[in-house]
Amino acid sequence: DDDDDDDDDDEEEEEEAEEMSVHGIEAEVLESGLLDFEDIVVDEDSPSLLRSARRQSSASAASSNRATPAPTANPRSLKQKRRVYVVKAMQVLKLQHPAFKALHHHQQQQHQSTVSSVVDARKQGLTVSAEHSLMTSIVNIVQPPKKPPNSKIILRRAPTQEEFFRGSLSKNPVSLSMLRSHENKNEPTVKDLRQHIANDLQMSDSAELLELLCANKILDTDLKLRVVHQVVWKDHLIQNSSSSGGSQSAAALSSFLGGVGRGGRSFISSGAGLSMLFGSGMERSLLGMPSSNSNVTADTPLSALPPMILTYRLIGVDGEATEDSVNTLQDPEAPSETATPEEVERMMEQKFGITRTVMQGRGVFCLLKSIERNINATLLKIRRDDVTEIGTVARRNTKNPSREVFKSSSPYPGLELLWCCSKLPSNRKLLLQSRAPTMLLRLLLDVLHALEEDGKGGGSKSESNATAKALQKSIEVLASDMISSQNDAAMSDSMEEDSEQDASTLRLLLTAIETSSLSRPLRNVIAKLLPYLTYGQASLCKELANEFVRHVSMDQLGVCETQPDVWDEESRYILPATCVHASCSLPENPVCDSLRVELVNCGFVERLAKFLLDKIPSQPPSWSPSLWAKDMEQSEKEKVQLEGKWKEYLARPGLKTAFNMLIGLSKSHGETQLFIGNVQMDLPGQKTQSLIQVCHWIETTSDSSRVSMNGLGIVAETLLDELAKEEKTVSPIVKAVRRNTRDRKKEIAMARRNKALRGMGSFGPLAVSGAKGSDKSSVRGTAASLLAPVLGLFGTNDNEDGPPAKRAKKNPQPVPSAKPAWMTEMENMEDEDGLTCAVCQEGRTLQPAELLGLYAYVKKVSIPMNQCGSKSAIDGTDLLTSLPGSMPRSLSDTHAALEWFPPAKKSGDELRNSSRSSSLSSSNRKTTYTTTVTAGNAIHFSCHAKARQADKNHPKAPKSEWEGASLRNSRVKCNVMLPLVSSRSSKVPLVAVDSALTDHQTAVSNLLNARPKSMLWTVLHDARLLLLRIAYGEQLNEDCGGGSLSSNSRLVYYQLLMADMFAKDAEIDSPQTARHACNLSGGFLAACTMIKADDYDKRKQTPVNKGIADSSLMAALTCVLFHNTTNDYNKSKKSDDNAPNNKRRWVTGKESFLRGLITCAGRRHALGLEDSGCVTSRNHSQRGRPSSFADWDVDEDDNAMETDIVPSIHLRRTSSGRAGIEDFRNALRPMIVFYAIIDQVSSDFSLNMDDAKVEECGDRLAQVIQDCRRASSIQDLLQKARVTLDHNDIMQELQRGILSA
Repeated sequence: DDDDDDDDDDEEEEEEAEEMSVHGIEAEVLESGLLDFEDIVVDEDSPSLLRSARRQSSASAASSNRATPAPTANPRSLKQKRRVYVVKAMQVLKLQHPAFKALHHHQQQQHQSTVSSVVDARKQGLTVSAEHSLMTSIVNIVQPPKKPPNSKIILRRAPTQEEFFRGSLSKNPVSLSMLRSHENKNEPTVKDLRQHIANDLQMSDSAELLELLCANKILDTDLKLRVVHQVVWKDHLIQNSSSSGGSQSAAALSSFLGGVGRGGRSFISSGAGLSMLFGSGMERSLLGMPSSNSNVTADTPLSALPPMILTYRLIGVDGEATEDSVNTLQDPEAPSETATPEEVERMMEQKFGITRTVMQGRGVFCLLKSIERNINATLLKIRRDDVTEIGTVARRNTKNPSREVFKSSSPYPGLELLWCCSKLPSNRKLLLQSRAPTMLLRLLLDVLHALEEDGKGGGSKSESNATAKALQKSIEVLASDMISSQNDAAMSDSMEEDSEQDASTLRLLLTAIETSSLSRPLRNVIAKLLPYLTYGQASLCKELANEFVRHVSMDQLGVCETQPDVWDEESRYILPATCVHASCSLPENPVCDSLRVELVNCGFVERLAKFLLDKIPSQPPSWSPSLWAKDMEQSEKEKVQLEGKWKEYLARPGLKTAFNMLIGLSKSHGETQLFIGNVQMDLPGQKTQSLIQVCHWIETTSDSSRVSMNGLGIVAETLLDELAKEEKTVSPIVKAVRRNTRDRKKEIAMARRNKALRGMGSFGPLAVSGAKGSDKSSVRGTAASLLAPVLGLFGTNDNEDGPPAKRAKKNPQPVPSAKPAWMTEMENMEDEDGLTCAVCQEGRTLQPAELLGLYAYVKKVSIPMNQCGSKSAIDGTDLLTSLPGSMPRSLSDTHAALEWFPPAKKSGDELRNSSRSSSLSSSNRKTTYTTTVTAGNAIHFSCHAKARQADKNHPKAPKSEWEGASLRNSRVKCNVMLPLVSSRSSKVPLVAVDSALTDHQTAVSNLLNARPKSMLWTVLHDARLLLLRIAYGEQLNEDCGGGSLSSNSRLVYYQLLMADMFAKDAEIDSPQTARHACNLSGGFLAACTMIKADDYDKRKQTPVNKGIADSSLMAALTCVLFHNTTNDYNKSKKSDDNAPNNKRRWVTGKESFLRGLITCAGRRHALGLEDSGCVTSRNHSQRGRPSSFADWDVDEDDNAMETDIVPSIHLRRTSSGRAGIEDFRNALRPMIVFYAIIDQVSSDFSLNMDDAKVEECGDRLAQVIQDCRRASSIQDLLQKARVTLDHNDIMQELQRGILSA
């Protein structure tokens, strides 16, 4: 309950008091009004009490004028009075709108019509205007109006453009209150300020030539000035708050104000080149600054910020702009775009929690009745004035005054209150129970009728009416919750009782639409909202689908295209047009999906598909050769006949409309997509024609000289794209059809290329004609002989020295000339099949001696050692050094004891003698790592060096090395080049490879402020963190502004190849490090096997369990790197480096690795770790479920358990005595995803992977990750990750990890 918030801090209460609009005399009137309300004994069965309430309210209002001002109320009492006032006001509304039983009894007594009886029943209540005022007061309490900001802006002209402006600004600084926005009066934008400057400088018609800068950033014209002040200017002030003043700054201020310096001052440095001083004298009063000299911080309110300094200049005068542009900003007063649904819900609860008071009891009914009464009263006035105009000759040519007032008036406050109430899910549920969308749509239809003037149509005036907009907005908001309310068990009974009433209401609305004369824009509004009236119920969806079948005829679709005026104006087409538009624009949500299912079941979708296949030619268009096989040829007569058939088919009216309807009906709905994909038509000769094939014919064919496609190509392509989203059945068919055509196009293009190349060498035989004695022939022969050595047109000839005539006799048949050398070289040239340079567009095939690198972004992360950040724990040092002297006796003859344990034990002994102590692993000391992401853009190191030099020496806009690199990297931020070294780079000089690796190592060292002791472990830790970030579903592009999941999945393989190279170097330079990394996986598997033995000493289990949990990630990674191509049972049987071995170590110990990862999940959960540790500090406040993951339903009890880290409470909580995996789904999810990633990498990784193989494997890995992220539950995730452990084993390993924390 909101009353529990009364214990807030005094500071929060004072801020709330400042935001409240109840001050001074308003608090006095509110207090006196509450006293009157408290004297009323509320009885909903006694409407006569309203009279006493009205008399008491009048008396209190009169006495309030004579009363002495009440003392200022504290925030707590004001908050309580707000709630009490809303309660009492809603009680008055409940008396104003009695229950249905009272109204029905009154109707039976009066024997009058429904409208007149309601009016008579309300004669004793509040008038319409009084009810309007009462509702306005409730809205002002629920959503108090905000005081518009009045910040000031100092405008300055660019120093380099003084001579380009004729005059100066008449007033400077400018306040926000001086600016008037035509689109949003309360929120002036940069566009409004730009227009103000242009008007002041007498260049109103050329305002678009100006651009404004703040803090050396170009502002987009759509940005709100308030937001710019709160975000851009405030950030600039925070960054420069430590600056100190000087004589130069004093002179700048003096020149700006036209005065002289006045003593010592602090200054704020402007990013546009202006240093501005703010003293304590006249400058502060002129600029409206606060007198405080304190630095600006993140908590400084807008009112305390100094004036914002903006620079205006002409675009392009100073050359190409080099400043950054600001196109979008997050409004600090609006919900954050990255906020989780839970955070948004808490924010809405805090802001609109008081609306629960409005919705209590019969509050929903009274609110809807109040809206209905007020709108009906307004519409009654409009109809009355229409009758008056008809009967009065003098006013026959005048407009309806009530209609004109209604068009420009604001919506009824009850609609605003309804909008505020709909912010909370519980309120929306109550509104759906009361069938609010149906009532609101009926009112919307009446409003749209009333806005039309004598059948002329309201046009844009009707669509821009505030009341119509508010009704439509409320219906759309409530529609989003319809399907969830339908699934609510508490609402099922009421749904069944109201289904018949909903059906009758639906029929009445359809009848009203059919008999109306609404214009096309208004019908589109109705068509958009019509599907929501089904509430997702199968019976209503079926009835509406039958209405579609009944009213939409395939012959009528042609009228829509050929006679749009008749389609829009004649009443017989109103309902068909509404159904057609509803089909084309059917939204993607569960409510509309229920209607899609019924449209399929009733045959409506099949009718549309058969309409498209009707009269279709049995062969593809004759003028589209890519659709014809190589062996299929036609005579000219057959081509002309086929062309005529296609011309007749494409001229059929209604095809485009039918395509658009199928697109709307199949949008994101697998069942409809599957049905349309299987539609076929029988043709003569026992042949069938599928709709997919026909759509592909149409999308591939363009207009010919005699046949026009009439724009059907784009709609056919769109329909195929929608059908291809059904991945199981339809997508392979669509891809196969398109692939065949694409291959045929390549074949045709290759044939044309060969023909062109043969034509280029066709002048070779000209030399043979030189034997004839004509001058023309001799000239041609001479030219050919001169060109022969260059073009290589002639082959060798044994009788080359003999007379030409004899040679001609020996070779009476013309000899085909040899191909030119350049043609042979071109034909032998290979195509690039991998990465290509962003500058020269060539890769390893055409430039094998040039080293390629990936543009990447590397950042340093610091992880506390007691938060799974200890390097000795992660790289397995602690695990290997804690191994016992020998394996348990029961395991002496096992593979673990013979193959895994001995080398691991040897490495452990080496580390124990040389490694540092791990006693600090539980301290708060932080360990630094690097994490790398990439956008997948490659470049030659030589090309990068040339481009870097060109950027540096640019005459107008010189750039730094990485500013220019970001442009070549698709505008993605980068700070390092990752060398791509593997067997494919064997032709690259070793000097170039060594130089590139040195540069990369230097960049990493500068980032870490220390030289890494081992580049092998640095790269492995980098790859581990990248996989961990992916497993947690974190956004990889939040640091650099780009980089997809696919590009970073490929980066995993490139990092493993680089680690392999560093491992080979370590074998020579640091053999102990190489053995440590190679034997880590064996020690991990031996430890996992050891702790399960019955004769294992359990007293030594704790350090081993901790080592298993901490090193599981790195052990899995090194297992793939070092043992993926080797038979783990026979080291001599090593498979080809191009493919993984079927009996590799990962396959052998997959279950042990899975158990270790689950143990790691338990340990991280017990330590309270909710991310990879790479999340930047500015995003820590926005923690929650990552947006990359599908939402899993989480109960409040589960949330409480997930945040608690006490193991004993965790595992003894459910009625069965133990918690299940559902209770720990969020803790298990990242490690299960990590397991699926390593499993996929192990199935693909080899040491001789080329770029094409990396791209293919990276795409497969990205697909696995996407499948895991889309898992609907933990059960679904376990199935997609191919986890074979049962739930008891999973919980046992999870508990082992929790206890090791």
